[in-house]
Amino acid sequence: MAWQSVSKFITFSVLVLLLGACAGGSDGSSGNAEPAPDQDQTNAEPLADQVTISGSPFVGSTLTGTYAYSDDDGDLEGATSFRWLRNTQPISGATDASYLLVREDADSNISFEVTPIASTGETSGDAKSTSVYIQNSKPIASDLFVTGSSSFVGTTWYANYTYEDVDGDLVDFSVYQWLRDGVVISGATSASYTLTATDSGKLISFDVYVLAITGSITGTTVTSPAYRVENSAPTASDLTMVSNSASALLGVTITAQYIYSDLDLDIEAGSLIRWFRDDVLIDGANDHTYLLSAVDSEHLIHFSVTPIAEAGVTTGSQVYSTSFQAVPVEYAGTGQSLGGGDSKGVALGDLDGDGDLDMAVVNDFSGGNKIYLNDGASTFSEPLQSIGTDNSEAVALGDMDGDGDLDMVVANDNFYKSKIYLNDGSAIFTGSGQEIETSSSVDVVLGDLDGDGDLDVIFVKHFGGNDIYMNDGSGVLGDAVQSIGDDKEGDTIALGDVDGDGDLDMIVGNVNFSSTDETRLYLNDGNGVFSTSSVSLGLNVNSHIELGDLDGDGDLDMIIANLSRYVSSPNRVYINDGSGVFSILEQSLDDFESTSLALGDVDLDGDLDCITDDSIYINDGSGTFTKLNFPFRNSSKTSVITLGDVDGDGDLDIVVAVDGGGNEVYINRL
Repeated sequence: MAWQSVSKFITFSVLVLLLGACAGGSDGSSGNAEPAPDQDQTNAEPLADQVTISGSPFVGSTLTGTYAYSDDDGDLEGATSFRWLRNTQPISGATDASYLLVREDADSNISFEVTPIASTGETSGDAKSTSVYIQNSKPIASDLFVTGSSSFVGTTWYANYTYEDVDGDLVDFSVYQWLRDGVVISGATSASYTLTATDSGKLISFDVYVLAITGSITGTTVTSPAYRVENSAPTASDLTMVSNSASALLGVTITAQYIYSDLDLDIEAGSLIRWFRDDVLIDGANDHTYLLSAVDSEHLIHFSVTPIAEAGVTTGSQVYSTSFQAVPVEYAGTGQSLGGGDSKGVALGDLDGDGDLDMAVVNDFSGGNKIYLNDGASTFSEPLQSIGTDNSEAVALGDMDGDGDLDMVVANDNFYKSKIYLNDGSAIFTGSGQEIETSSSVDVVLGDLDGDGDLDVIFVKHFGGNDIYMNDGSGVLGDAVQSIGDDKEGDTIALGDVDGDGDLDMIVGNVNFSSTDETRLYLNDGNGVFSTSSVSLGLNVNSHIELGDLDGDGDLDMIIANLSRYVSSPNRVYINDGSGVFSILEQSLDDFESTSLALGDVDLDGDLDCITDDSIYINDGSGTFTKLNFPFRNSSKTSVITLGDVDGDGDLDIVVAVDGGGNEVYINRL
């Protein structure tokens, strides 16, 4: 029969009969079968066994949790879950099989917990865990290096490192030890070390370990890289020059001195000396000593030294001394301070007939004019006599009465009459009894104006003209024979034959206290009668005039000292053409506000040099002057300067009359 598919469910049942059963059982039962009891069919949970933690138990290390998964029903492992715990408290976000230890984990119990998960059947098993104690790490010193300004002996080196402590423990202190070629340097246990000569050429390093305040406090000793100490070049310092006579005069031997040093203690070996003149190397001058000669005069001399060592770096840097000026003349003060008033004038002459130069000083309202006698060696006595009490401004010495000794003529200011004092030959002076009718005199000069063989007198006045007096040969002047220049304010005068006609002419420096004024030349007709020259000598504020043959051509040239407190004008040099016509030189003697000057051959070379208030100018013989670069005195407070051989050694010394202090004597050291 064929099957037809229909949309019906068909069921059936089966009755199972036990073999040997019959319609009735042996026991007379009906023979129906009893059903078997039910059996337990539950799925087993997955398991996580052998849970362990691997990794270093220190902050900064990574811990890894491991375990063994199993399932009795053979269910495969699913998404097993993990947790890390710190002291039984879950660590936020720590749900992987590994965990990076952080600072908070130090000195804590860290646990790894695993909950096994099966993919089928009973899916979740019991959580299993294990723990490990996290130790506190040692502090670490890393990145060791040395700093210092150089690698030479004498330099201080400093130890540097980076401190680390993964547990966050703060540093307490560091322990250092410096090493030379790997060997401990005794006593070198600070953070710095100053290189010594023993270190030259050696390798220097340092050990350090650090101690923390908390946790594992003592770190491990670590060693820095080694740094080589270089051998340094020798040096020369403290360069000085020493004279064998404590001066810089020509003919003196100068010795070069310096301090040689070598940080590595390398011995000096023939350091190189060079001498220079105005920064130009002097050929052949390479000894430790140098003899100043004429070619060095007024030039700047110095030396250099290049230090040389026997070993190591042998050649150091060339270094130079300061310069000094080689001078043809030099002065030293005697230390005497003569008087203490307002001295206005000084003159030198043999007043007591003993062959040396004595001193006459006139003072402005300070107890009279003074005579100082010389002992022949430049030591002057206390004044033997006080002469006059007038307002004295200037003094001139000369044999006014023809008796063979030097008398004294004094110019007095402020309406006091000028005076003549006669010498008895032993430096005792008495007034001549004359009342010279000239007042407000500020300067005086003596000379044979009329050619009769005696000394006549000219007084320079601030106003009213300059008065000329003729001497009768016995020291009697009479009345003024001429007053000239009454339109000017006279201040200083010089006499000399400027036009070459054999008589004495005069040049008067005038000063207007509010402006410049004209310096005037008055020519003598040979009889003591003067007329104004047409020669212009320019507008100046004169304080002193000196005449002398400056250029060696046989006529009288001129230097004028000017006062810059009225106008900025330096001292000027004028050259004479021989007929009394002067031309001003381009050069100037650059002292300003000079109150006096003097001419004389101070360096004994045959020409006239110039001395101002505190400076020395050396003539080259042509009227060109060079200023010596050091003053002969430390003060510019001066009234008058004069020159003379006060110590009898044949050269010119300097005497200074000081306005407001003791008068001074300076000895030429030639």
